[in-house]
Amino acid sequence: MSENRYYVGVDAWSRRSDGRLVRYRCFRVEPEGKFCVQSADFYSPPFSHRQSAQLDQQFLELLSEEPPEQRAELFDSLVEAIKHHEEEFEWSDRNDSGVAD
Repeated sequence: MSENRYYVGVDAWSRRSDGRLVRYRCFRVEPEGKFCVQSADFYSPPFSHRQSAQLDQQFLELLSEEPPEQRAELFDSLVEAIKHHEEEFEWSDRNDSGVAD
């Protein structure tokens, strides 16, 4: 019998100098106890419930499509996982919508 995997959701927030907020959608994958970042959501003022609902829907769709540990590399710490995610997606090249230019 195979061992069950569990995904403990961990949201980490970052404030950007341009006023945007970044919400890192992370998981601690059990039983390994390692961390990964599934996605990062960018929020720009003015903030809206519609934007939050769309990002929540995307989060659920990504989780249902593919296990987080297959989508992203696992790390021993949450900070390591976030740093890797930032480097992988080169956020310095992103515009206000959170989409790469």
